[in-house]
Amino acid sequence: MRPGLGAGEAENLARLMTAKFMAMEIPCGGDKGGIDCDPAPMDRRSLRRTACRHRRDGGSPEECKGGKGRCFNPGLLRCPVLEALRELTDIPVVGIAEAAIFLSCFLAPKFSVITVIPRVVAPVEQIVRKYGVSQRLASVRATKLSVLEFVQDLEGGNRALMRAGRLAVEEDGAEVLLLGCAGMARLDGEMEEEVGVPVIDGVVAAVKIAEGLVDLNKRTSKVRTYARPEKKPISGFPPIFCE
Repeated sequence: MRPGLGAGEAENLARLMTAKFMAMEIPCGGDKGGIDCDPAPMDRRSLRRTACRHRRDGGSPEECKGGKGRCFNPGLLRCPVLEALRELTDIPVVGIAEAAIFLSCFLAPKFSVITVIPRVVAPVEQIVRKYGVSQRLASVRATKLSVLEFVQDLEGGNRALMRAGRLAVEEDGAEVLLLGCAGMARLDGEMEEEVGVPVIDGVVAAVKIAEGLVDLNKRTSKVRTYARPEKKPISGFPPIFCE
């Protein structure tokens, strides 16, 4: 949801998702969309009602401005399907969290993650442990604002983000900052100027790493861990999903 969102942008997002599904051999279309409205003056109930109505009504991209479109979630720091996707295909699969984490290791020995609400802190710490770089984690700082609150008050959200970043550098010893939410995309440049250390946008990092793997003609190893899963009988789904 944002003012000025047009049908063309929704169509481009849909085409991109369709291409991703085709590459992954997933038999689904590329459904993307959005709602041209200003969410700032809307309360939580109104936002939920608006989103649910648009999901229910569907509609073509041209109907986006009037309110009929399809809602989408652009991504999350946590992506539990990464391992499963690597089993299903030999095409490189890159998560935004792991991309940001490993890229930070080339820039400095200590990084901090700036995320949204406090309950996300522990899962982020678990992800860092999973990737074996806990010794490099200076801190996980939460802005105490949800993604919805960021959308409703972009200026206030940016202030909270900058404040958390400064504290991570000045008090926790961070030398690189990682944006811990896909909704913070495109704020890395502004934050670098404000805080004075490299800031990594995981979305951009993942795209660039994926591009590099493709340029190097590298594919996911299938010799053991990410071998294709054994076939098993599946019931209750359309035949195309059971192949």
